[in-house]
Amino acid sequence: MKKVLYIYKSKYPWDVRVEKICKTLSNSDFEVTILARYQDEKLAEEIINDIKVIRFGKGLPRLFSVPFYFNYFWKKKIEKTIQKEKPNVIIVREMHIAELAGKAAKKNGIPIIMDMAENYPAAMCDFKRYNSNFVKRFVMHTLKVPALIEKRAVNYIDGILTVCSEQNERLFNMYAFSNDNLAIVHNTPPKSLSEFSRNDYDKKVLTLGHHGYLTADKSILNFVKAFAKYAENNGNLRLIIAGSGECLKDYKEVFQQNNTLKYVDFTGQYKPDELKNILSAIDIGFIPYKISDFNNTTIHNKVFDFWMNGQPVVLSATVPFIRIAEETKAALIIDCESEESMIKFFENIKNYNWAEMSKNAFDFARKKYNWDIDSGVLIDFINRYIQA
Repeated sequence: MKKVLYIYKSKYPWDVRVEKICKTLSNSDFEVTILARYQDEKLAEEIINDIKVIRFGKGLPRLFSVPFYFNYFWKKKIEKTIQKEKPNVIIVREMHIAELAGKAAKKNGIPIIMDMAENYPAAMCDFKRYNSNFVKRFVMHTLKVPALIEKRAVNYIDGILTVCSEQNERLFNMYAFSNDNLAIVHNTPPKSLSEFSRNDYDKKVLTLGHHGYLTADKSILNFVKAFAKYAENNGNLRLIIAGSGECLKDYKEVFQQNNTLKYVDFTGQYKPDELKNILSAIDIGFIPYKISDFNNTTIHNKVFDFWMNGQPVVLSATVPFIRIAEETKAALIIDCESEESMIKFFENIKNYNWAEMSKNAFDFARKKYNWDIDSGVLIDFINRYIQA
């Protein structure tokens, strides 16, 4: 049986992409092992859904398991796990310990693939925790340490999984990474989660919604401010914000200041199996992220989650969003940098053909943007490296 070692810098479970990739491989006659970071779980090693999970860091001071490219302890654990599991291919998530994994893979003659779910250097530069003082801002923005880490890591990688063509273009332009060694595996849900297209958009109150980690790289602050201001004098819209993160407190404060909390439902952190129920209460998805290097090189999984549930989405004018909106006619692009533009949109929300966009969303989710298709791309790409 072919063996895959997936190396992940954070705790497992849970990460939706790690789970989808590893379950897909396990269901396709691969023996899968996940090497993850220990973060107070009961067991240092266990079997979850036929996948072996090995956790690094149990019994060590937490500082010793910080995922960084020169961490000696991660290096030794990766090497030890490779010797024990003897994988045919290694997949490492993102750039943090990719250099360590890459060096160990080369030493043992094993092909290695990076699962680049995001433009992580750009994302890190936006995180609040990395902009909290002068030293951190200097490291992130002046020294550009994340970009340097990624550059070093890519040198040791044979192939890369991305989530959109814009990321492929970035990797080719920055590192001359061959397009032959890139594969787009979108963050899509399976077709089994599909619902139906909707046509009840003439009702008195519409519910807008957003879900996911509430972090500064995916800030919805302008949207929150605009909605709160509009809701002061209008009651025809409701809002669901599902998830938790570093920006949750900021968003709640906006509504508290405007005395409009009654129009918003903050679900807090939710379990994966709760998402479908959350989505079922939403009429229109909203992904109003700022235009940035990060958002111009990714397509967020929540777009596809909404579409699979037959929900049209309102998107900001990032390069990938504009492309897929034009392709599918299942999304509306608006200026999410401006509160005034969003308030104007709220005022005219009943003037759009949401039912048609809903049908387009459902159709494209069923025929193209679903995990049934992306998993096939994944398997073909992984097999290419094993057979080589």
